[in-house]
Amino acid sequence: MSHDIFVQIASYRDPQLIPTLIDLIEQSRRPEALRIVVCWQHAPDETIDEFLRHGFALYSVETAAGFTLRVLGLNGATVELIDVPHFRSQGVCWARNLIQQCYRNETYTLQLDSHHRFVKDWDALLVDMIESLRAESPKPVLTTYPPDFDPHDDPASRIMWPTVMTFERFTWEGFPMLNTRYIADSERARPVRGRFYAAGFAFADGSFAVDVQHDPNYFFYGEEMSIAVRAYTYGYDFYHPNVLILWHEYARPDRRPKIWGDHNDEAKRDGHVERGWWDRAQESRKRFLSLFGMAGGEHIDPGRYGFGNVRSVTDYERYAGISFAHRGVHRAALEGTAPVADNRHTLPESEWLESLQRSNDIRICLHQSDLRHCETAASARLRVFDQNDAELNVHAISGDALRNSVASGWFEHLWPFMCSIDRVPLRYTLELLSDREAPLATVERRIAA
Repeated sequence: MSHDIFVQIASYRDPQLIPTLIDLIEQSRRPEALRIVVCWQHAPDETIDEFLRHGFALYSVETAAGFTLRVLGLNGATVELIDVPHFRSQGVCWARNLIQQCYRNETYTLQLDSHHRFVKDWDALLVDMIESLRAESPKPVLTTYPPDFDPHDDPASRIMWPTVMTFERFTWEGFPMLNTRYIADSERARPVRGRFYAAGFAFADGSFAVDVQHDPNYFFYGEEMSIAVRAYTYGYDFYHPNVLILWHEYARPDRRPKIWGDHNDEAKRDGHVERGWWDRAQESRKRFLSLFGMAGGEHIDPGRYGFGNVRSVTDYERYAGISFAHRGVHRAALEGTAPVADNRHTLPESEWLESLQRSNDIRICLHQSDLRHCETAASARLRVFDQNDAELNVHAISGDALRNSVASGWFEHLWPFMCSIDRVPLRYTLELLSDREAPLATVERRIAA
């Protein structure tokens, strides 16, 4: 077996792209087996010369999907840059999909971000690890949110514990948010079975790049959960590496450009972009809610970006411990304990739902004109009521926090909390209080689905 690897990297104006590529290649055992395809979304002053200055050789200039394709080499590895002017980008999922059209039947595929560092022989470690899982899964996927590092303090800043993925909450828009915990020493004997998928690190058979391609109409949020469920319905199983493979830069404090800063209303007004980032994000939300039949969605045909027929969405929900329709989550998913391989239908539907908690993320957005006495209020009290008009949750807000938010003209506040699955938030009141907690003013609003 050749064990060649199709490496996918979507990069948007990232100064860490070149250091990531160099480390990816230098730390591999067999760089000649790497075919790295990068969707290189860059500004006019970010040129190919920077790659050449770092030792890359330019082999050829071709075309791919209407873009210039520059084929480079470094230490035996092949790097193909899909040259995308940054104003022509349509988001990370579009970029990942563009890369996946370049797949050429490599044995494995590795999807990454563009700000990583790697352990020595990472490629051999991943191949050995995925092959060790064949006895229990014909289609294993190694994935996680890798531990953190700071390129400005490397390698001293590297976190030295591998991670498993956990569920955090459903956002007010309906998107699942994920998190991590470190793997305990007692769990490190073998890869840990997982529930979720991370787009910034996923190693699988090459067929994954064909079976479960990214929907190019997604902008950012919803990407990972849609891939997770679709992959599961195609028969893929998730595992978190039990040893360190790579690190990911999360903080990025150097204020590097982001697509939502470039593709703004001004760029749209000036004709630089056809659609602003917010327009694409809203379409993404509609597609996600439609795909999972969630409240607030409308029917949109996903086309080839729908589900497989090996397992169902219900199978995934039971396995992962979440419910899209009820925005419910099981404690095991929150804690990141390993799921049982085939526990999909061990409980009747009603009992299974009772084992879940509802994840709420209440969004308050009020204009300052709605908040009389804001300047003199000592505090505020947010009260949430359910469908039976029973009080569901109470949250205190300091007067300083209230005034700091309103300084921009709007008071915006997010309040996540859990409750029993049968109680649905329907409305909230925001009470402005004096220093003796006497009510000064009250605002009431319904909560959108």
